[in-house]
Amino acid sequence: MTYAKTANLRTNPNNPRAIRKDQLNKLVKSLQEFPEMLEARPIVIDKEGIVLGGNMRLKAAQLAGLDEVPVFVREWSEEKDPEFIIKDNVPSGEWDWEMVGNNEDPEQLQEWGMTIPWDNTEGEDKQEDTTNTPKQCKHCEKILP
Repeated sequence: MTYAKTANLRTNPNNPRAIRKDQLNKLVKSLQEFPEMLEARPIVIDKEGIVLGGNMRLKAAQLAGLDEVPVFVREWSEEKDPEFIIKDNVPSGEWDWEMVGNNEDPEQLQEWGMTIPWDNTEGEDKQEDTTNTPKQCKHCEKILP
């Protein structure tokens, strides 16, 4: 297992995820009570120490006062980073939909397993056949497949 100083790691400025303060506080408490759980899911970083997976865990570890955390230094090509970031976060969490919509291809996101919210209608009560109507993301202006 490889470890890195939390002070030497940086959260990803292009991370499309957010965490509410109450969720972050729960994560901090979890890490204080059971810091070894990080070994089961090390923080994934690039060679420069930028977090690709585990931005919230890094924040929580820093707030919990952990000086070091387990890390996995990615060995795949940089071009695969966006795919990893999305696939790593599909199961849960909150998304910055504008960032995701503006930086990633919606079709690719769906292939990676992400469900994208979109709005087919102008009003909530509108009941029309939208089978062939283009879908638009609720949070950005992109047209979805």
